[in-house]
Amino acid sequence: MCDRTLPLSEFYADNSKKGHRSNCKSCHSKDCHVRQQTSNYRAARRQECLVLLSQDPPTCARCGFSDERALQIDHVHGGGTAESRKIGPAGLYARILRGEPGYQVLCANCNTIKKVENGELAYRPKGEATL
Repeated sequence: MCDRTLPLSEFYADNSKKGHRSNCKSCHSKDCHVRQQTSNYRAARRQECLVLLSQDPPTCARCGFSDERALQIDHVHGGGTAESRKIGPAGLYARILRGEPGYQVLCANCNTIKKVENGELAYRPKGEATL
């Protein structure tokens, strides 16, 4: 929230509330700039991790797929969801960049197949009966 007293014209309209935003236009612009920098920083860190764990250009450890839009960082021994909830993406990237073992690069398909094979993902082919 902006702490300055400014005329209403210095605030963007908030159509969802039929009023105005709590941040002035200047503060809103600064917030947007910070969010953009954060997004770029995360993308750069992710790229560093992919290259460190794989090669340049990064590829899937199982099938060699190299389209970065579908590459994922995988926890070799499972438990990635719990770790991600606990430390978040920044913590994960920091661990990888420190050289901690237990991570690999997989494409989305191979990552899903691995989860099914290891029982990490509930999967039942269509039409298969449940017990």
